[in-house]
Amino acid sequence: MTATTDNRTFDSLDPATGEVVGTHPIHDAAAVRAAVAASAPAAEWWAGLGFAGRKERLLDYKAVVTRDIRRLAATVRAETGKPEGDALLEIVLAITHIDWAARHARRVLGPRRVSSGMLGLNLAATLEYPRWARSG
Repeated sequence: MTATTDNRTFDSLDPATGEVVGTHPIHDAAAVRAAVAASAPAAEWWAGLGFAGRKERLLDYKAVVTRDIRRLAATVRAETGKPEGDALLEIVLAITHIDWAARHARRVLGPRRVSSGMLGLNLAATLEYPRWARSG
């Protein structure tokens, strides 16, 4: 992604100390559109992995996040001013969600029968997501 022509940035500050935690570029709308367009091949690659491939990679990612939990919690704490316990909890919740997504994607995103409602009691309905969302 390219930054705006004036190369503007913003600082992320530790609310407890006022120290700069990180400096980040400010991107204009055109740069954001370009980044989204450039992500299309990665989205196709991800979809092409299918449920099993995505599960494997999500579980690998979960392991990395788990391994780096203290460093990540320190970053959350520095950027938000949260107590250490709250920052750790935030990371643990993310780890839990990654695990859930890895293990339940097929059931959640795969085709499934759903109720057709009171007016359609004599009908059958199936919910199916587009290929880019489900690919399995």
